[in-house]
Amino acid sequence: MADMNPHIKDILDNAIARRTSLTSKLLAENTDCWRILNGEADGKPGLTIDRYGALILIQSFYDPIQSEEIATIKEVVNRAYGEHFHYQLKLRENQKAKIIDIQENPELPRNIICRERGLKFQISTRH
Repeated sequence: MADMNPHIKDILDNAIARRTSLTSKLLAENTDCWRILNGEADGKPGLTIDRYGALILIQSFYDPIQSEEIATIKEVVNRAYGEHFHYQLKLRENQKAKIIDIQENPELPRNIICRERGLKFQISTRH
């Protein structure tokens, strides 16, 4: 296991644990999109992590996110939900968003399908 930032690891582990019942219910309803970490409510203001099907979107609204934190997030999410995800990082600076692909596999699909209660939605990974 990588040398992990214990703060983000603990925060994310706790957020995932608190949502275990909800995520089990969502998956049973054929839903694969939800908020994994909700910033201030989960103890990490300015950071959200969302699942959209096979895409994990990490958004940092205030502070830059360190590469060690990204590695920790990927490790915790992969352990909790499997290792079949593409990852994107969206940084917001002065009301402008900058999107960075952080997937080792450079073939991030242009569109990803996610489901909510069985309805399929196509989302773009590029804007």
